[in-house]
Amino acid sequence: MYRNEQVCKKLKAKHGLYFAGGKEQVKQHRLKEPDKSKYEIYNAVKNEIGKSKNWRQLQERLAEKGITIRFKYKGQTSEIQGISFSKGEYTFKGSEIDRNFSFSKLDKCFGDVGQTTAGSNKQTVTAPVQKSVSAPDKTDNSFIAGLGGLFSGLSAPADEMPDESFLRKKKKKKKQLKL
Repeated sequence: MYRNEQVCKKLKAKHGLYFAGGKEQVKQHRLKEPDKSKYEIYNAVKNEIGKSKNWRQLQERLAEKGITIRFKYKGQTSEIQGISFSKGEYTFKGSEIDRNFSFSKLDKCFGDVGQTTAGSNKQTVTAPVQKSVSAPDKTDNSFIAGLGGLFSGLSAPADEMPDESFLRKKKKKKKQLKL
């Protein structure tokens, strides 16, 4: 057990403290501003996610409560990578509010429809298709044997350890202060 764990447990026992079971047990009326907005967003999204059937409905319902949704796109593409919620002057990433509010987890809540709507943009989320490589059949084996095993994929290449001179080149030089 680490020392900080021991100290934590001793403080907990000494002062009669306990770890909260979840966000529902937080005394929200006592929170100050950045956390207060975060919990308001948490409660609103939690309540509206079950009532909404798609992203557009969720955006409209949250807009009524003064919460805006912004999607983060991957590079210059139209692929949605993340989500942010804003209320007033504060903006929080979805996973910062709650781990279940990341874009991928919220998208799963809308079912296997596969359609995500960000404003007027529609995007189909699809998983990359991987083709399985089948083992060569008997006719292929005779052909490979005829080539003398030149293209035999059965033997794996041996892992070679790079020599010391190569490893020395790879090390970064330490930056030194020059006077």
